Amino acid sequence: MKVKATLEDRYIPKWNRNRELPEGEQVVIEIRWPTTTQREALKGYKISPKDEDVKVVFDTARILRDHVGAISNLEVELNGKPVLIKSGSDLADTRALVLERLIDELKAYICSEDGLEDETEKN
Repeated sequence: MKVKATLEDRYIPKWNRNRELPEGEQVVIEIRWPTTTQREALKGYKISPKDEDVKVVFDTARILRDHVGAISNLEVELNGKPVLIKSGSDLADTRALVLERLIDELKAYICSEDGLEDETEKN
């Protein structure tokens, strides 16, 4: 059996209707896929003793710093000044709450079971 996979991908987020923008204006993010053991440590579950509700928890800092590479076309205005977000580390360090949904999308995408592309040869 032959299996194909990529170690890095370009990802165009759905966030803020980004995919509807012209190609040159879209936010594009380099994803560095985690190894199997890294993936297990990036996401966990927390059970509330009060109501036994299960919540998914992510290691956001590690996801952004280790698995989000270059970011293009992302600028945020903070206190009236433009700030370029050029990497996952920049995204991890931002205080711009407007980027929270983008960060949530990246966490879900990187930790998803179907995020990695693979093809298997069919019989």
